[in-house]
Amino acid sequence: MAKLRDTDRFDEGIEQMRNILNQTHRGIQDFGFNTREDWAESIDDSVRGVQLSGGLIVFVTLVAGGVGITNIMLASIKERTREIGIRRAVGATPLGVFVQITLEAVVLSLLAGVLGLGVGYGLVEVLKKVALEQQQPVWELSSVIYSFVASVLTGLASGVLPAWKASQLHPIEALRFE
Repeated sequence: MAKLRDTDRFDEGIEQMRNILNQTHRGIQDFGFNTREDWAESIDDSVRGVQLSGGLIVFVTLVAGGVGITNIMLASIKERTREIGIRRAVGATPLGVFVQITLEAVVLSLLAGVLGLGVGYGLVEVLKKVALEQQQPVWELSSVIYSFVASVLTGLASGVLPAWKASQLHPIEALRFE
């Protein structure tokens, strides 16, 4: 075990130790160096791996939420086919129907985003009570904003297909739908 006084000369110190050990070991390199830099790099690699895994989990969750919103909106349109037909028959434009259905999907995702933020805040508060002092979870405003915007964008993207289908309904066919 060795300790350097001046970390600015770290590489030079390692090289000197290597030279001394090479002499005492008769040129056989049966030794190695484990430095705190190696340890820090290992921790950084682990943190990057955890962040990547977390990002992948978030992506899969957003896709699953988007599929759920799309299915809910498609079922809603099927149940409201006559209503959409009446709106179209009395003068609603396809764009008006498209905007209405898209806004419904966005409102649904806004509500889900607010609910998710509430649950997340509650979990962070519980973890603060049970976690060790140096492992306290952090609540960052930028993360909250990013997650909320991702929720709303997912709702918007998920509402486009059902809104397009609803806007393409022919008024006469929609009025006949039972």
